[in-house]
Amino acid sequence: MLEVIVGEVYSPSHFWYLRLGQRYNLAMEDMMDDMARYYNGEGRERRLARGAVRVGHYCAALYDNDWHRALIVKILDSDTVKVRHVDYGTVDAVGWASLRPLRREWARLAAQAGRARLAGVRPSAAGRRWPRAAAAHFLDLVRARPLVANIVAVDHEEGVIETLLLDTSGAEDRCLSGELVRAGHADARGDCALLAADCYLFPRFEALESGATPNYAEIHAYLRDGIALDYVAAYAEHVPAWPPADVPARGAPPPPSPPPPPPPPPSRIPLLLPAADPPVEDRGSPVPPPDSPLSPSATPNSTISRSASNPRPSNSPCPISTEMSPTPPVSQQQTPRPEPACDQSSLPTTQWTRSETHLPGPPPPLPNQFGMVTLSPAECSTYSVLASVDPAAAHWYMASKLDQARRPPNYPGPPTYVPPRGPQCSWGPPGIRAPPGYFGPPSLPNPLVHMGPPSVQSPVGLFCPPGFSGPPVQFVPPRYYVPSSPFGPPSGFSS
Repeated sequence: MLEVIVGEVYSPSHFWYLRLGQRYNLAMEDMMDDMARYYNGEGRERRLARGAVRVGHYCAALYDNDWHRALIVKILDSDTVKVRHVDYGTVDAVGWASLRPLRREWARLAAQAGRARLAGVRPSAAGRRWPRAAAAHFLDLVRARPLVANIVAVDHEEGVIETLLLDTSGAEDRCLSGELVRAGHADARGDCALLAADCYLFPRFEALESGATPNYAEIHAYLRDGIALDYVAAYAEHVPAWPPADVPARGAPPPPSPPPPPPPPPSRIPLLLPAADPPVEDRGSPVPPPDSPLSPSATPNSTISRSASNPRPSNSPCPISTEMSPTPPVSQQQTPRPEPACDQSSLPTTQWTRSETHLPGPPPPLPNQFGMVTLSPAECSTYSVLASVDPAAAHWYMASKLDQARRPPNYPGPPTYVPPRGPQCSWGPPGIRAPPGYFGPPSLPNPLVHMGPPSVQSPVGLFCPPGFSGPPVQFVPPRYYVPSSPFGPPSGFSS
């Protein structure tokens, strides 16, 4: 058993203790008195050099109007650092101007703060974290009070002890673990927690002492401001919500190693052949000289490639190896054997495209063996525009394009009927017979045709018989007649 006092509390599973005795707390208090006399008198003007403000440097820092030995653990900005008071375990943010160089004579005493966990308790109701009320109640039980520590277990790897704390200052001894259980802040735990990996045992002591995660005072400030701790990145990084699967309990037997993976299959490239093409024969290439790279002329002159976006499973039928067997000399050549035909029923629906190297543009859309066709981007764009304006027109447009795409390249088109030309009407359309005695319209020098007397004009090119005489009436078009083009014959018209 040890006589101790508690210097800093984070939770019942994270606190720092100081041993009581002439060589421990009394020697530390004498040293702190010497530090106060020096820094408040002779060394008042001394400042820690800028170059010495770095992580891992020991110095003297002011805390609660007392000078303490401190270790710089984190640089916050150009004027503020985080220090850990090595004799109490407190982590605090201080300004650079308040740091002082530590004299060598004050470095002889070992750091007094030790890591500890309270034995025999765990969060109530199988909680994953210690609630704020439990930590506050534990702090009230140990504040400025000498205690007796009954050590249950020691973790030499992390330097942590698991202990029961007894308060012997009253008429009856009190076990602080029992006080937490009776107050409803904890449940009893019968086994050791040092080698466990429960959530409430996080964060690790290293994270707390290095300032990587908020301490007790900073957590109190977050909760006071209404900030949930799960949204604080520094807290969520070191305090998991669930037990981490990759951190097994220390001291437990290691899990069995997984069986070694199976050896990889030989390097093969799955190749699919279209049904319409004949089987591909491996014609090989001349054998290159020994220890010489394959020359460009010896590479295969034709290959069949398949899009990598639809790879074939390695256990699919009819795989073709990428290793090419060299062709024997002419005297030893044998008849090449065709490749085994693939089962077309097991092939995925892959779109095949044909390319012609002599054409500058894309090839015309052709139906493939699976009944699919390819349309150009312009046709797809036209269909999209029509679909937004007139869905019916878009439907007929797509039907016509699909019908054109399914035609073979040499399709001559539907047959056309050409009626016989009339024997007496060579100038008109085919098959139209002119009236008897009509030989076509006369040449028109003007856009208007004079009909009868000069005062009568007609916009229509009619033929009037000779000797026609009519009343001198001006021709007036119909009331609602609006000509679509100037009067007269079309351009280029001749009799």
